[in-house]
Formats: sequence, C-alpha cells, structure tokens
Amino acid sequence: MTAVHADPGARHESAGLAAHAGLSPRHLQRRFTTELGIPPAAYVERVRVEAAQRALETRPEDVPEPALVDQSAPSPA
Repeated sequence: MTAVHADPGARHESAGLAAHAGLSPRHLQRRFTTELGIPPAAYVERVRVEAAQRALETRPEDVPEPALVDQSAPSPA
C-alpha cells in the first residue's frame, strides 16, 4: 500500500504489488479483500481519486483549463 500512496499515478498491477508484498497475485487478492473489503485494483483507483481530489482542492492552478469546463453545460452557439 505504501507504493500506491507514494506514487498513485504509477502502474500498479496485481503481479507487481504481489511481488512487492512477497505474495502470489491470488493470495494478495484474497488478503486484500479480507482485510480492506475491496480488491487491490479498487484500492488503487480509490487512492488515485483521492489524490486527484486533493490536487484540485489545494492546487487548482495546476489543473488544465479544459478539465475545469462543465461538460454538462450547453455550448455557446
């Protein structure tokens, strides 16, 4: 989990996370789900979303302008 928090945007695949933990991918899946209630991929996604939310809250100037446009609003004619 430390690796995921240290670099949320990195490629965190089950095999790599399992190797880092010294477990087989299947055993990591079982242990992760038992301990945290969600599979590793869902955890990685959650960490990424939370990191993005923090970035938006603390550094909105770093977000490209198109990402801030309300896509649901009608476009000007």
